[in-house]
Amino acid sequence: MRYEFHPEALAEYDEAAHYYAEQQADLDLRFIASVERAIELILEAPTRWRVIDEDVRRCLLAFSRSASSTRLSPITFSSWQSCTAAASLDIGSIE
Repeated sequence: MRYEFHPEALAEYDEAAHYYAEQQADLDLRFIASVERAIELILEAPTRWRVIDEDVRRCLLAFSRSASSTRLSPITFSSWQSCTAAASLDIGSIE
């Protein structure tokens, strides 16, 4: 299965990674690793996630800015037929 980012989501993802890179050393790498892990989980079983609107589902991204705190951020995505498209962080489409 493959996926692609929606262009606006890719810009948002890039902007967030740059922001975290400016905040703390390696924070951008932890953010990217968290997003990639969430994408892996979505690809493993797109229908595992809670439906929030017709064909839109939500997966929570666990991202730790520090050793003492973890932030949960939603990743929403849609799936139809054999394709899954993610939205906001809109991930894009998965084939």
